Amino acid sequence: MDKRKGVCLLLALLVAGRVQAGQVLSFDEQGRITASVNDSSTNYTYGKFQTETSGLLYKKLGVKGMSPTDPAVTRTVQGVEQVAAGVAVGRLAFGGGWLGIVAGAVINAVVFAAVALGLDNLVKWLFGSGNSVTATTTGTVAPPDGSFFYFSDTRVWPEKCGQLLEKDFLTDTAAANAELAAGGKSGAPVVCSGVDPAKVVQYILDSCDGNGNCTTHGINPIDGSTINNGLKFQKSFGIPPNLVDAPAGGDGSPVISDYETAVANLPESEKSQPVNPELAADVVNALWQQASQLPGYAGVAYDPSNPVTTQEAADWQAANPAYTPTVGDAVGTGTGSGTQGQTGSGGSVGALPINNSPGSADPTPGVNPGTDTGTEPGDGTSPQDGQCGAPGEPACEVDWGTNPGTPEPTLESTPTIDMILGPIVNMLPGFRSFQLPAHTGTCPVATFSIFGNSYTMDQHCTLFEQNRTAISAAFALVFLLASVFIVLTA
Repeated sequence: MDKRKGVCLLLALLVAGRVQAGQVLSFDEQGRITASVNDSSTNYTYGKFQTETSGLLYKKLGVKGMSPTDPAVTRTVQGVEQVAAGVAVGRLAFGGGWLGIVAGAVINAVVFAAVALGLDNLVKWLFGSGNSVTATTTGTVAPPDGSFFYFSDTRVWPEKCGQLLEKDFLTDTAAANAELAAGGKSGAPVVCSGVDPAKVVQYILDSCDGNGNCTTHGINPIDGSTINNGLKFQKSFGIPPNLVDAPAGGDGSPVISDYETAVANLPESEKSQPVNPELAADVVNALWQQASQLPGYAGVAYDPSNPVTTQEAADWQAANPAYTPTVGDAVGTGTGSGTQGQTGSGGSVGALPINNSPGSADPTPGVNPGTDTGTEPGDGTSPQDGQCGAPGEPACEVDWGTNPGTPEPTLESTPTIDMILGPIVNMLPGFRSFQLPAHTGTCPVATFSIFGNSYTMDQHCTLFEQNRTAISAAFALVFLLASVFIVLTA
């Protein structure tokens, strides 16, 4: 009997050891997990939300034609991981798993409204600053039998670019929330038309009157002013052609709390729901955007006109059902939360699985605390805490390579004004000494002989000399008029 107990105890220890061991995951170009191998060198396991984050990055970069083995792809995942691990240092005490510790620090960069946690849209979180989150719970009611009143919204939806599609809702509140999400910073303008999310006004619902008239407000991204806007939805009676999801009974009162309290208030039924693909896509986009702004980032730059979409996240979850996180996994209470970042396990909550690479060998600063000095405790408000170039940190050292010994460039002497104008001034030097020859004139005199007498005609000279001034003025006027006529007739 004692031997049996010893064997059972040994097996239990072995099983426990295998549970604590990590896994090396392999991804393909579509972000699908193609293999999982036990990794005895890593004492922690990855959470499913962290795994989906890596998978969506590999999927998005695969669409660009890049292989998971491409060094640029690896550097992209490591850059996103650096942001996640950096913010996790200062927010670990907040609790709330991946959502509270990591997502809550970055998601506000791309999302300005409450986001549903699960597919049922029952609970929505509006991520605040620091350890603050606003939770609202949507009541659900069964749809009436036969015909009933409903509200329609026809538009281009982000999951159906290029075509108008009608969606029907039991309440105008549900229709308004869907409209604001579809037209917001993660909606159709960005996904379908490539509009810069920073230029999109994200409206927030104020109220609806139950008859399809709703009021909203948003912040102008240009000057920060408040913009008020109204929405009008058609109220119809009959059987809706496209009733969307679970009919909503309206949002309850918002509850502002810390993450630990918000997690405790989640219904168990909500924790078992698969994570909302929109939330997964938003978190990846927020992390990737901040990673692209890190000093020395060498991965693929985040493109706000081509973000990870809700549809891509939904497709990834459909292709990887065993790794799709639940809401419980996302907030750190589910079995798929992983052991990363837990006491005695090592690692960081922000660590991400990298294709065919053990977690213990991950060189990203902060991923394996105690094995590097890349991350120091911060306040959790900046992904650059503990990184070179951040406020209060040393300047980053850049390796410019070997000095090629190239000499300094030399400049030609600047020419003087004489050197510039000399060729022009000295052009045709002979004209500089040109002088008009001296000239004197005499009045012509006619002399002739006739009948043995000689006659001289010089009376005209006397006449001209007597009237020299008048004649000179007259001819000057004649030449002046001739010149004028020449110019005017040219």
